[in-house]
Amino acid sequence: MLRSLLAAFILSICTCMASAQASAPPQHQHLVANTNAIDGAVNPELIADSTAYRLCLFAWSTAKNPSSDALRHQQVQVAQTGLDSNDQVTFVSILYDFRTKYDAAITAYNDSAKAALARNETTDVHPLLQTLDSLVQSTRGAINLQLSPAGAVRLHSFVVGEKKNMKVQED
Repeated sequence: MLRSLLAAFILSICTCMASAQASAPPQHQHLVANTNAIDGAVNPELIADSTAYRLCLFAWSTAKNPSSDALRHQQVQVAQTGLDSNDQVTFVSILYDFRTKYDAAITAYNDSAKAALARNETTDVHPLLQTLDSLVQSTRGAINLQLSPAGAVRLHSFVVGEKKNMKVQED
């Protein structure tokens, strides 16, 4: 399920980028196809937990003002983690907070990239990556504080298990 969602997400990014590539500034991408990619089906241990969390949290979260279909889809995905109903409700709240901050970071980066492009300059992506890493870390902290201890362990096990369905670019 997560594999198909990630594939659909990647396809949508590629489609959007292809249509806007001629006039748009460079934008943050989750996955770049190249030969330096780590295939989680072959070497899941090479994918950092923080990367796995970032991909899962993004895949499970919904954009602002989600449709009823998006909310149902999220509910199915969250249920697959094995969390009990109380932890599911708490986790959806954590996902909302994550996605709000994630989208704000991407928007700020894209705005700065557009401004830099207008000045014929490039934009350094490293501050964005550091912001996203910090966001993932703080979200993992919220998970550990707000979910039940058993729920936090269950979610961690699920995320680590999902590495086998991921492909990520090496740094």
